[in-house]
Amino acid sequence: LAVPTCPPPSMMLLIVGLASLVSTRVSASVPSFELDARTATKPGVKMPALLLGTGPPGTTPASGDCWQYPGSASAHYYNKTYDDCGNVSVVSTSTWISLGGTGIDTASTYLDETGIALGLKKSGVARSDVFITSKVGPYWPLGYDDTLTQFKSIQEDFGDPAFVVDLLLIHWPSGGGASSDPECHPGGNATSCRISTWKAMLHILATGGARAVGAFLQYILQRGRIRRLHHPLLACV
Repeated sequence: LAVPTCPPPSMMLLIVGLASLVSTRVSASVPSFELDARTATKPGVKMPALLLGTGPPGTTPASGDCWQYPGSASAHYYNKTYDDCGNVSVVSTSTWISLGGTGIDTASTYLDETGIALGLKKSGVARSDVFITSKVGPYWPLGYDDTLTQFKSIQEDFGDPAFVVDLLLIHWPSGGGASSDPECHPGGNATSCRISTWKAMLHILATGGARAVGAFLQYILQRGRIRRLHHPLLACV
């Protein structure tokens, strides 16, 4: 079984800002690709090759990277306070959609998912018309239980306890903070921690919280162990 990947770099572009697109409408011909049905994905999941890259939280609104929106359910994980960035995430999301964008990339660590949800509502488009990628970790604890807790925070930030993420990724092979899983503590078994995290991702997939699950490229180093345990492979890395 070939290791599945997201589209090659030549096909995928994460837009970090909207300045260059203010007067440009996103082409309706931007391709989408179907995730490999042999991997950890529901059948027929198609991902656009062009997404709005949001985040991260910034220390001040003038920092240039200031996406957080007040009231994030994940904010308590940080040990510092971020200033209110106003409606940056709301306006950027609604503007992106008004330009024809259909994909948004975010993460629980960006603290902007509540603003993105409001931007989606402001745009008036159906939820099913926008592909949303989110991520668990890397600053939050990983492991089975903590991954599930993180995902509940993502759903809470999107304003719906039954919110479905189109693609949920593990942001980094190791997490931060005090995990409830001893294997995820400093000095614990990092491989066991990663496998238990992946099991939680598969649970989220199986129970309908996500349409596909995967990880950033760094996690690909674990694919052999995942295969030997007969778990579905990453849908997107």
